[in-house]
Amino acid sequence: IAAAWSESVLFLAKVLVDREQDLYDEAAARPGGWSGFRDFDVVSVEELTPNTKSFTFVRQGDDGHNGIDFSPGQFLTLRVDPRGDGMTAPRHYTITSAPGTPELTCTIKRVKGGEVSTYLHDSVQPGSTVQLSPPFGTFTPRESARPTVLISAGIGETPMVSMAGAFDEVALVAHVDASEQMHAFSDRFASYNTLFKYKDETNTDADALVGEVCSSLPGDASEYD
Repeated sequence: IAAAWSESVLFLAKVLVDREQDLYDEAAARPGGWSGFRDFDVVSVEELTPNTKSFTFVRQGDDGHNGIDFSPGQFLTLRVDPRGDGMTAPRHYTITSAPGTPELTCTIKRVKGGEVSTYLHDSVQPGSTVQLSPPFGTFTPRESARPTVLISAGIGETPMVSMAGAFDEVALVAHVDASEQMHAFSDRFASYNTLFKYKDETNTDADALVGEVCSSLPGDASEYD
């Protein structure tokens, strides 16, 4: 039994290792793709709210003509070294720029006590260098001709920014945030049918919000939240 169990575990481990390598190979084979961590220059930093900034990166040595392909909703893995000891774990941030351009943008909220988000907000400026690994992630648009509803809260809105343009019809964009001032992407969705709720303006509870969203949905909608 012990030998069979060991053989089974090793077989499963090989399946997973092989699949992981396949994902790395797929990422490298995409237009503009690469493998592992590469140096990227920070070319712009935009403050969207008092605690949220967008950081735009361009790969070092890129001539500006190499668009980077990825699926809307995917994330980048970002590595910086705030303490100078090489011991800070990488962080994952959703891409908020469009696929196919040479630039990659991540929108990052300052987290109280967060080592990396605080460092990025306080110390990273245009001209700084960070390391990025290729886009990955499975929260991406599904093949569907149905109307789409995007539901998010706080900084969880970031996947919706790049995903919205991937659908034929976005029936509703619903979002909850602390306040209108803290809502980073309200302008991005100005042309959509929206339902925005701010906790400093309303006492709407979760059940009431669900009811309001459901009453606004087409019956055959495909939802992302």
